Amino acid sequence: MGGLAVALVSCGALKNFQQPMGGSTGFDPLAAPGALQNNSAVVVPTAPSYTSGQWVETSMPNATFFRNVPSGNATADKMLAVATPVKVISTSGTYVKVELDSGDVGFVPEIMVAERSAASIVPLPPPPRDGVAPEPEIPGLPVTPLPDVAPPPEVPGITPPQNVD
Repeated sequence: MGGLAVALVSCGALKNFQQPMGGSTGFDPLAAPGALQNNSAVVVPTAPSYTSGQWVETSMPNATFFRNVPSGNATADKMLAVATPVKVISTSGTYVKVELDSGDVGFVPEIMVAERSAASIVPLPPPPRDGVAPEPEIPGLPVTPLPDVAPPPEVPGITPPQNVD
């Protein structure tokens, strides 16, 4: 075993083990993936781009909403629920300038919004004319009016008490 070590040292085979992992390329563990390839162009993934007037929605709970473009440790003016619809006005760096249904205009981090899914776009029924919402209709089931008072619960083996006036 000792002879093998002497032979490796004498022919210079151990010199490869003393060099940095990246060799002469200057390996940087914090570099973007693919940055050290032979071509000098680094491909940086682009964030989604939204157009003015496009409707998007918040993609996570407690999405932050700022009235002005935040800087430093700015505190959010509002927290938006997941799937809150917002209308894109413009994009500014990593923020999207949006308008809420309430008319408020502000900035939301672009990473917290996504294109609206077809499932989240549900047509709303027309408002009731007399102030009372109509009963929901389920296709295939007959529409029966609901009673004004719930019937007493039925328990097997026990007869309900009779009302005596």
